[in-house]
Amino acid sequence: MKSRSLLVLIFLVLTLGLFIGVWERHQPTTGEAAKAAEKLLPSMEEQDVRSLELSGPKGQFAFMRTGEKWRLDSPIDAEADQSAVKSLVGSVLRLKITRRIEEEKADLEKYGLKEPAYRILLKGENSEEHRLEIGMKMPLGSERAMRLDGGPILLADSFFTSDLEKDLDAWRSHELISLSLYDLAAIEIREADTSIEVLKLGKKWHLKSPVDDFADEEHLGRLISGLNRIKILDFVDENPDLQAMGLDHPRYRLSLTPSDGKPAIHLDFGVKREAEGRTEIACRRGGKEYFLVDNSAENALGKAPVLWREPRIAPFQSWDAQLLEISSGKKKFSAHKKEGVWKLESGADADASKIESRLSTIAKTRAKNFDLINTGQPKLGEIHISLKAPGAEKAEDLRIILYQAMEDGGDVALSVTGREKLMGIAAEDAEKILGDLEELGQPEPTPGPQEGD
Repeated sequence: MKSRSLLVLIFLVLTLGLFIGVWERHQPTTGEAAKAAEKLLPSMEEQDVRSLELSGPKGQFAFMRTGEKWRLDSPIDAEADQSAVKSLVGSVLRLKITRRIEEEKADLEKYGLKEPAYRILLKGENSEEHRLEIGMKMPLGSERAMRLDGGPILLADSFFTSDLEKDLDAWRSHELISLSLYDLAAIEIREADTSIEVLKLGKKWHLKSPVDDFADEEHLGRLISGLNRIKILDFVDENPDLQAMGLDHPRYRLSLTPSDGKPAIHLDFGVKREAEGRTEIACRRGGKEYFLVDNSAENALGKAPVLWREPRIAPFQSWDAQLLEISSGKKKFSAHKKEGVWKLESGADADASKIESRLSTIAKTRAKNFDLINTGQPKLGEIHISLKAPGAEKAEDLRIILYQAMEDGGDVALSVTGREKLMGIAAEDAEKILGDLEELGQPEPTPGPQEGD
């Protein structure tokens, strides 16, 4: 009987020990509990906050969050300064209580909480919201009196209150745009009577106006980078004088059409002037927002229309090439890529370094002039390249035909797949892309014996 009682007792002790172990494992440690108790808002994380309202001596401001972006909802509708709003939200959520005022009927006026200097309303998901009132700074130290959701008076570090002292301009974004060239499907620029229009067709940019040709993608990238660097220097919110700002007849008008189907962004640039040691340009965005901005994009905007054309005769990535054929008179060269290795027609391994160098030379060759007339000159040579970018369903054929110069050493005219008019290149450039075909067709040299073999 005693043995049975002893077994039951042992079973109860083991069960109790197991329960205590499991229960304690799911409880916060002493450090975790102390840390949670110190935090003003232990239940809310930064990613949970959906809106923020702030009132203080500088005014009343409301911010709304969509995805990862904050927007100023009141007193005006405008993009918010992302770093400023995120800094404020993070500062409030990192607040730690340093002391609680235990007086039953604490004098709110004594702590500056009868008419708080600042009021903050945070709204999160699942209808969670918290109201924080911020009163006076304590005589000693850096603490400030606060109340959360009408509760007792708390003291917390006031390091973040400088974030509350911003005016409207400081809460607004000072970026004119934030885009990359990859985000866009079309760009249109109007200057006086000139119109420049570029469209993205597939993966390439095409110039549709003033001529139909490949667009200079490097220049387009510089333009968008310049627009991204533009900073708003001053906001003009009330009664803008369009004539004085030169926006009744803007110098430049831009339309940037996103590739995701969102509405186009319209930018107008007016008067340019020097003021207080800086260059200011009057700007209008979307037909209703007016600013003074810096001149970060001025050089790219002022480029002559003809120079928006792609200066390289056939821009491509040499590593996308799967086939290279070159003929010049009776000389011919042909090689194809098989499983990443260049092969000659004979099946021997080609000298890949020479082929890659020739492809790079072709891709970098620049036109000296455009829109040449076909004079019926005999063919000088022809290049055929098959290109297939990673992930592409099918290869793209690129053909370049070169014609004999009108005179010895003269420019060589050529036609290129996808380009409507003939272009001209220097005679020495033609020789670089057509010459030495016999050497180009030599197999890859067999490695010789190494010293010590």
